[in-house]
Amino acid sequence: MICANAPALDWYAATIARPESHVLAAFVTALADEKPVPARPANGYGHAWELRHSGRRCALVSGGGQHEFPHVVGTGQDAPAVARLARSFPHRVSRVDVCVDTEDPGAYETLRVGLLHSARASGTTAREITSPLDPTAGRTLYAGSPASEHMARLYEKGKQLASEERPDWVRYELQLKPQKGRKDWAGGASPLDLLGAARWSRLFAAEHLGLDPAKPPVRPARVSDLDGALAACAGQYGGRLLELLALHRGDLESFALDLLGRIDV
Repeated sequence: MICANAPALDWYAATIARPESHVLAAFVTALADEKPVPARPANGYGHAWELRHSGRRCALVSGGGQHEFPHVVGTGQDAPAVARLARSFPHRVSRVDVCVDTEDPGAYETLRVGLLHSARASGTTAREITSPLDPTAGRTLYAGSPASEHMARLYEKGKQLASEERPDWVRYELQLKPQKGRKDWAGGASPLDLLGAARWSRLFAAEHLGLDPAKPPVRPARVSDLDGALAACAGQYGGRLLELLALHRGDLESFALDLLGRIDV
């Protein structure tokens, strides 16, 4: 068993269900010491703002375009602060990364064997990237697909940064892009418990990192397309439907006939 640091957030991205002006003001006040700088928008947003502290980016806030609510991203050392502030609002996580660092000599080889075993035991694909022409560049082992809900990276960070002070620095990261039924959980779970998002990642954390993440909640039963559409309709037009029912003095039969007569098929 290697000696590893405590799990820490390394990426936090979320859509916050509040007006953009409100969100931007809150993040600027809490995180930045400069005025927001316009940045290039992406993913269908109309504009973006780079928040800066001590001359470097500490967060990115995107808004407008085809989206109703703003989206906030914090990476690296800024991820925990961005997560704390985002979690003070109603929000939905689009991506969260958790990292665990170690500087035990030989840790990459030890963890490599463990991650391959955990991934293959659950049918998860794995691939390793190396540079035969430059062994000092370090190796990276991936478990899972970038398009999947969970993907892990194990890499020799000290070598990749050419760090003379930390040559044995190895980092394990779990990237989570929560799907329906897991977004609320991801928006409140601790870094430790996020490591247990997938069965194979939970197994790896327990057997090779000496950590004990909790099993995530069971996903809610999937509703049918019809149930989902009716739920969306009720949520958006429920007030209007109740107005129509009131016009018919609560007579459900009269209400139903009127409603059906308004449907153009």
